[in-house]
Amino acid sequence: MLAGLFGATAVLLLAGRFFTAAGGVAVLAVSLFAWVRLQDLLYVERPGRVEAVVDPDDVIIWVVQARVVVDDPPSAFWTPTSATRPTRPGDIVTVLVPMHRRGRVRVEWQASQPPAAGPVLLLGRWRIAFARQHWIFGRPVWKDLTAEALLDLIGEIISDGVLGWHRSRCEKLAVPLESTSEFLGLSAAFDVSWRTIVQRGLRDQTGLFDATERSREEAVRRTFRLILVALAAIPIGILVVPRLVSVVWAALRSLYLGSLDPLRQFARWPGWVPADDMPRPDLWVLLASWAVGAVLVVAIVSRTVSGSVSARHAWRADLTAAVRWRLLDEYRKVANTQDPPTLQIRTAPGLAALTTDQVIARDEANRLSALVFDLGAGAVAISGARGVGKTTMLSSLTGPENETTLGLVVAAPVRYEPKDFLLHLYAELCAVVLDRLGARQAPSRLRRVLGRVRRALAAVILTAAVVCALALVFPGTREWFTQRYPLPQLPWTWALAATTLLVIAVWVRGPRPATAVALAAEATRRLRQTRYLQTVSTERSAGLGQSSMQAGWRRARQWAEQPHTLPDVVQSYRQFAADVADWWRSETGGRGKLLIGIDEADRIADPAAAELFVNEIKAIFGVPHCVYLVSVSEEALANFERRVVRMRTVFDSAFDHVIRLRPLTLRESVDLLRHRIAGVPDRAWVLCHSLAGGMPRDVLRTARNMIDVHRSSHGPSSVDYLAHHLVELEVQSVKRGFRLHTGDEPDRKLSELLADPEWPGGTGAELRAAAEGQLSGGGSATAIGAALLYYATVLDLFTERADLVDVWDGQDAESGEPELITELARAHSLLAVDPAVAVAQLQRIQAYLADEERRTGVLS
Repeated sequence: MLAGLFGATAVLLLAGRFFTAAGGVAVLAVSLFAWVRLQDLLYVERPGRVEAVVDPDDVIIWVVQARVVVDDPPSAFWTPTSATRPTRPGDIVTVLVPMHRRGRVRVEWQASQPPAAGPVLLLGRWRIAFARQHWIFGRPVWKDLTAEALLDLIGEIISDGVLGWHRSRCEKLAVPLESTSEFLGLSAAFDVSWRTIVQRGLRDQTGLFDATERSREEAVRRTFRLILVALAAIPIGILVVPRLVSVVWAALRSLYLGSLDPLRQFARWPGWVPADDMPRPDLWVLLASWAVGAVLVVAIVSRTVSGSVSARHAWRADLTAAVRWRLLDEYRKVANTQDPPTLQIRTAPGLAALTTDQVIARDEANRLSALVFDLGAGAVAISGARGVGKTTMLSSLTGPENETTLGLVVAAPVRYEPKDFLLHLYAELCAVVLDRLGARQAPSRLRRVLGRVRRALAAVILTAAVVCALALVFPGTREWFTQRYPLPQLPWTWALAATTLLVIAVWVRGPRPATAVALAAEATRRLRQTRYLQTVSTERSAGLGQSSMQAGWRRARQWAEQPHTLPDVVQSYRQFAADVADWWRSETGGRGKLLIGIDEADRIADPAAAELFVNEIKAIFGVPHCVYLVSVSEEALANFERRVVRMRTVFDSAFDHVIRLRPLTLRESVDLLRHRIAGVPDRAWVLCHSLAGGMPRDVLRTARNMIDVHRSSHGPSSVDYLAHHLVELEVQSVKRGFRLHTGDEPDRKLSELLADPEWPGGTGAELRAAAEGQLSGGGSATAIGAALLYYATVLDLFTERADLVDVWDGQDAESGEPELITELARAHSLLAVDPAVAVAQLQRIQAYLADEERRTGVLS
């Protein structure tokens, strides 16, 4: 065990980045003290037999002397007894034999369990037995306990204490959340107390503790720095600050009285600085060094305190967000426990806008990040149907929350001029740089002169510091000068002066002009240059008259529109983008990328115009460490994927990869909605996913319609009720969409049906019947029939066979998506592409539901 303690101490000393030598010695001393104390606290339990008792019947409270015999190790001793009954010869008692100090035997007269086979640790009122079926603070332990296991056990006990403190902190953070409008609405909707929600949500503290690991470690690191700085500043504050205050006070009194008597009295310090024995120049150097040191300490402490406070605030914000999410998830669990599940909330502000914490992780985003950061792709096209999430992905990848990404997103106009679009992109890049660095102007002539003066002064002070350092190396020269000039005489005074002058030189010089400052000034200049051309004219005149001498000077500045050609803009833009990318990589340790997203390019309907657009902007591609993400149409994706069997196209030559965004899976759709609304049962979210086919924009639209339908009711809305009304809304939307396209068809029957407000009905059977009547018509009738069959299938599934949906566990990340939901999403994606194939898919689902009807008799 001693080896284990010393080994753990060595590991702590080697692994701790901020352990000082004093801290290491303290840890070693504590370990030695703990080991010495363990000599007195470790016992072995053995059974003992009472051999003799001195006068057991002559007492009332059963305190007697008993002779106890122990077989292993062989020993016999007399000990006082105190028990709830008389002690008789032949009684078996539990004896605690010290493992190291055999003379201190103890008897457990009231032991309620057989002796343990392993050692026993006595810590005050805590009795820790290292044996099977024994527990330490609620933790099971084993028989042959090693030193390493003991250290692990102590670590677990400490971990419990830390998690207990963390839980109390989380509970304090949850108090202000109760009064927010979000949780007030949830509390009013569900008959569950806030205390119960908090207790359930904060039960798993390990997950909450790990969720804020990064910000917590940063806060701990900065707090430790603050402690170190405080420990270093305390002696300075105690020893130096009072003397400096005395100096300042004496100087002020001298100024007030117009006499040097206060300063002369100050020079007669009898205390820490014996001024009578110290040469006067050395004294003043010491005082000046104290003043500089005090200012330096104040600056360091101020900066450290500011950093520690900001880190703690960041940790608090992250922990509050994690606690909020846990409590919202607990309300979701409450909503799922209702039978049947009902919708009760009536507001959903989270559906209005997109925030950073509402973006869900998608496999395509991970693949895109790998292509950009790991595989060196320079231009990637993102394809997919309308509303699949291309804009959201571009925004999330180029947003400021990504530490290794400096990005921007611009929209491609449907009608454009190549030069205008490139100038717009150029200006946006300059604006992003200025947003990161702040607007900077080129330094004026006065600032340049002041900068030169500061650098020259810093060089003079630095030279003086070097001279002071050389004076320590050459004592003979130093003495020669001190004998002729009033200079410090003590060697340590010269060392102190050299250090002080070095600090002053660094402060006077200030920070060197960074690359960021030059880049910001360049971005400001180029941003102005993209719009205007600066022309400067200067006139000078001089003359000599009869009565006076005249001189004149005039400088005028004019702005005119920029006449750059397109090749000039491309070349200037590429050069600036390369500079920005190099600067950003230097800021991120060589890991960063400049990401530029070009959105809405898929809105260019004409394929020839889309190819022309890509062909004209690809001249700006190929900048090192600058990646372009362009949203393109599905036709462009098809052309790219057919590049093997046909000639190379513009898209093939412009992009390194084309990534297709697929509709969301069930879990992704549910996560998308959970990040926006809480307190909704999972079955309602599955309904939204099924009606939208996994398209993110349609999923959110369906969720808004669902909340709107619920608001029109007078109480909780069941999922059956919501399904009927949502399907009715979708069917009416389909009828309005097709009514404009069927007016010119010769067969007026379909137009009359679309104009009939009662057609096709509201039940699953009525929708199926209406669909069968249209599937044989061809053209628009087939598309309408496929849509009606789809909504009939959704209605049957969620009103008659919801048990087939409830098999999916939304809380279990490993729970697979139900096959029916997957098939429905696949059929939804085929409705607009090939209605006949979608009908075949839906008929297979209907056959499966019919089989379930015959098997269980549930489906009507």
